[in-house]
Amino acid sequence: MSHVLSYLYFSDQVDLIRLRNQLSQKECELLRIIAKSHLSNGTTRATQLLEMEFMGSPSTIHSSIKRLISKKMLLVSADNVDNRIKYLFPSPKALSLLNELGELIRSSLVNNSSSTPSENTANAYSIVEIETLSMNNAG
Repeated sequence: MSHVLSYLYFSDQVDLIRLRNQLSQKECELLRIIAKSHLSNGTTRATQLLEMEFMGSPSTIHSSIKRLISKKMLLVSADNVDNRIKYLFPSPKALSLLNELGELIRSSLVNNSSSTPSENTANAYSIVEIETLSMNNAG
């Protein structure tokens, strides 16, 4: 059962970071796809994301991309030959957020190897705190 509590604690922390940055699940998924490509020396064209049916309709994806740009999480660069082609890159702000999440994973692994489930539970944010932050961000 200690793994269940560890997961729940980690999940609460991730939700809190996501909500603190006012990011939706869809925005986080898009950011993750773009960052993976960027960090593996690839590029992501906006049209590639619009074609990902599992992410939603092109309109939904386009709206999420625009919100990520307005939140300064994404940078846009036009192709040198064809200005209609737009490349998306994670901004320094986005990379900092992803680094924070990476540190959370690392610290969770280190802390969980030396602490008991009751210690993890005591440190976990309550669902009330997460819901309160979520409601504050929704308005």
